[in-house]
Amino acid sequence: METIIYPAKEEDYDKVRNFANQAGRNLAFTETAQYLLMTDKSDKLLATLGVYIEGNHALIRSLVMDSAACKIPDLFHFLDTAAGYAEGKGAKAVFFATLIPGELFAPLGFEVIAFTDLPGDAQQVFFDQYSRYPQTLIILKKTC
Repeated sequence: METIIYPAKEEDYDKVRNFANQAGRNLAFTETAQYLLMTDKSDKLLATLGVYIEGNHALIRSLVMDSAACKIPDLFHFLDTAAGYAEGKGAKAVFFATLIPGELFAPLGFEVIAFTDLPGDAQQVFFDQYSRYPQTLIILKKTC
């Protein structure tokens, strides 16, 4: 599927909130997060995620996607674009947490790391967001 990926602007926030709410998620727009949107050619929102720049690293969080419309190649393209966006903002490393096998993300340059290898602030953020999945959470890192 041909998709368009772009940084959310303030006028997109209501559309993103509604999209996330339909998936049972509540997104907060903060100064430290830049949400990226993936749409189809008709501007239908297919997915969103937050890129949080923290010093010289970035966290990719708050991924919400329309699983009926998005396929694995779309997701990989979106994550790869998000990592490139973070690198363009000065990140030397990008971290992402997932519940699916980390090896699937190797073609994008992500490697599985131990939770304790996360920077301290990222450990707290991921612990707070994913505390109900401590045994199955997989942490990925991409060095830029």
